[in-house]
Amino acid sequence: MTRASKEADKYEDDPTGSKSDADKPDEAKVRAATRDVQHAKTAQTNAAPAVNDAQSALDAAKKMAEDARAMREDAAREAKNRTMTGLLTRPPTPWCRNR
Repeated sequence: MTRASKEADKYEDDPTGSKSDADKPDEAKVRAATRDVQHAKTAQTNAAPAVNDAQSALDAAKKMAEDARAMREDAAREAKNRTMTGLLTRPPTPWCRNR
């Protein structure tokens, strides 16, 4: 049986722990632990908006990168098509004509 189970069994028979032979916790330590928990919760609460803002910025940056990639691919495809069709259908430029 584990120590936690033994302790739980003690409190099962006596939920208040008044009959327990265990030492009572030091009040200063309990207050410090409670204060630490409150500070941690406050820090977590204060950090949550920053995390959400950072995630939103990351999502926007990813979207912009994807849009830029798509625009580059479209521009490359269009340039290729213009070059290929331009070579076949475009009349010679004026400065290249024989006079």
